[in-house]
Formats: sequence, structure tokens, C-alpha cells
Amino acid sequence: SPTNAKKNIDKTVPNILMANASDGNLRGSNSHIERVPHDLQTLSNLHEPSVVHTLHRRYDEDMIYTSTGSQILVALNPFKFTMLYEEKVLDKYAELGTWEQSFGPVEESSGGELEALPPHVFRIADNSFRAMMNALQEDGLEDA
Repeated sequence: SPTNAKKNIDKTVPNILMANASDGNLRGSNSHIERVPHDLQTLSNLHEPSVVHTLHRRYDEDMIYTSTGSQILVALNPFKFTMLYEEKVLDKYAELGTWEQSFGPVEESSGGELEALPPHVFRIADNSFRAMMNALQEDGLEDA
């Protein structure tokens, strides 16, 4: 039953202390800090209860996108209007893509504003577009 499933999740992942989730958002409550990771691969126990619990927590925080590695994006329908698709959000992900194309991947420990960007469909789209354009440019150079 759904009630038993929730109890099992709560037992399996009591505080979700995910030390490897350095890119997650910090969520505090009373005496401990819980991390909600952006990437499911950073879960210390990658099994169904921890994945479902993490997705549920992110959904509760209006974080509808979650990464699973660098090329897979899990999206949950928020069933409400969100501000995730405004032009200023698009500009941030385009800026991140430009930075990474010029200087390489943003390091998790860089402390910059760009590292804090959560998973988003704009990032996947930007990465795909840049890869396509680079491939076309390389093909053009080989044909010349």
C-alpha cells in the first residue's frame, strides 16, 4: 500500500545524509542538515527507495529537474505555473554553456555562481546544440 511504501522509504533513508552530494541544496532542520542532490548518481545508496525519496523531496522544493549523470534528465510535472522558463533563466544556462565551451567544465569547488545552477532542460538543450555545431564545424574543416 502507499502508506507502507512511505514508511519503508522513511526507514530506509532516515535523514538522507549524502556526503557525496556536494552539488546539492542544503536543507536544514533542527539538529541536522539534509542534502537534496541534483544528480541521482551521488546518492550513497542508489536503490528505488532513495531515488523515490530524493525525487519527492526535490518535487516538494519545486525542483522538478534531476540529473542522472551528465546526459539524462528526469523531469516531474509540477502541475502548476513555474518561473523555470523565463528568459533570464535561459540566459544563465547559455552563459554556463559559453563558459564551459571556452574554459572546460565548471568545477564543483569553484565557488562561482555558475556551479550552483541546478539541472534544467535548457542545459541539456544547450549542450546538444553546441555538440551539433561543433560536429558540423569539424565536418566542414575535414572537407576543406
